[in-house]
Amino acid sequence: MATIYETSDGKQFNESDNAMASHQAREHQEKLDRASSSSSGTSSSNTNAGVNSIENFTKSLDMLSNNNDRAMIYILRAQEYYKLKQYHNAIEDCKKAIELNPAKEETAKEIMAQCQKFAN
Repeated sequence: MATIYETSDGKQFNESDNAMASHQAREHQEKLDRASSSSSGTSSSNTNAGVNSIENFTKSLDMLSNNNDRAMIYILRAQEYYKLKQYHNAIEDCKKAIELNPAKEETAKEIMAQCQKFAN
């Protein structure tokens, strides 16, 4: 019998459902975004939140097999790399997102263009 998980918004997933990891990563990112926008925290706390987000997105990538979900996580992680001024990492994640799901090309190219302004 499969284990059933429930997210904070009441959605249920079984342990083999790739959507759970993707949903949890997005939910976590939304919490971090709310926390960083409502706090007047130092750049150190923002850096820590960014590093934590990257770690969580990386863990999610390890759990996902669906290319569409993986592409979305690469985009989200690229955005965090951009915030941390890790432009080369952001560009690499964008390239991977496009490779996995060409429909993400427009979003990925927008992030890449911003990164390339600062990467040189």
